[in-house]
Amino acid sequence: MKIFKVSKTCNACGQCALMTDLLIETADGKAIPSDIGYISDDFLKEAQNIIDICPVGALSIIEVGNVRSSGKRALKELESLLKRRLNEVVVPIVTKGDIGFNANNYFIDFNEPKGDYDYKYSSENKAEKAALDEFNRIAYSQYRAFILSVFVQYKNDKLKQFYTFEANESSFYYKINKKYMDILKEIATEAKALTNGKILLSEEFITFDVYPGNSNKFIRGSIDARLKEFETRSTSSGIMAEFRSNSYSSLDSYSMYIDTDEMEHYEEGMFGRSKIITKYCYKNLNGAVNEYIKDLKSAMNYVDIDESALYDVNEAIDYYEKEIATAVEQKIKEFSEAVAQI
Repeated sequence: MKIFKVSKTCNACGQCALMTDLLIETADGKAIPSDIGYISDDFLKEAQNIIDICPVGALSIIEVGNVRSSGKRALKELESLLKRRLNEVVVPIVTKGDIGFNANNYFIDFNEPKGDYDYKYSSENKAEKAALDEFNRIAYSQYRAFILSVFVQYKNDKLKQFYTFEANESSFYYKINKKYMDILKEIATEAKALTNGKILLSEEFITFDVYPGNSNKFIRGSIDARLKEFETRSTSSGIMAEFRSNSYSSLDSYSMYIDTDEMEHYEEGMFGRSKIITKYCYKNLNGAVNEYIKDLKSAMNYVDIDESALYDVNEAIDYYEKEIATAVEQKIKEFSEAVAQI
């Protein structure tokens, strides 16, 4: 099978790409062979003309391919090669290490505390109580939202690739599908070259659009529900039970991280007399919030969140492998029937 080869001396003049679809330009204007086909025997003279026109002699014709025989024997060799290479593609085993959960990798956002350094309390106890109330408002009572936020981030970080059923590089399945497509395209291109385009393969032959649940929408919906909506498990994960098992998990226990301060100032009294008044405030409430978030994340890490995720991921991959087996069988059958007709 003959194709164009472009050397490093290409000066990006663009002439060759205008003369044939077998050459295309890269972003910097240099020519590269396209992946749409090969140089057929009836195009060989014109291909040589394109080579001769190149001002820097960057073009040549090379012979590539998987088989060196010809005729029906070559097609039979390609048929055997297709079967072997399709069956050699391996679907990676996904382990707990691949989707491991670590809450410390994810960010928990909280509202900034109000009232810091507001000297308005008549006693230190009242300032501490106000601080605890504010701490409860912005953090302690928000555990559901905090846990949900971490689950969503984990899902998008580790699990999204297993419920993405579109042709993009973020999909676990597409990366494997592409390996199959590369094989199919290579074999189909060589078969067309060997037969001068006479072999009859459908346009869909070189596509491999396989995902779990292709032939069963109920399975696809089940994967969506368990992986795409993984964050719904945040309320039944056992995280708060683990958190509350800690003897220092009560609201009051976080008072040790809250600072107070006092300030004396003069205040006008009766008959124009002034007196010294001591007022108190709370400060650095973020320290208590950060400690709470650390404890909450520790409870998340103690619970095996990724254990249930791994079960669902592996079930999705099992369904995917079944779809692969069916699709591979169909591709091999189509190629065999096309070879038989030559």
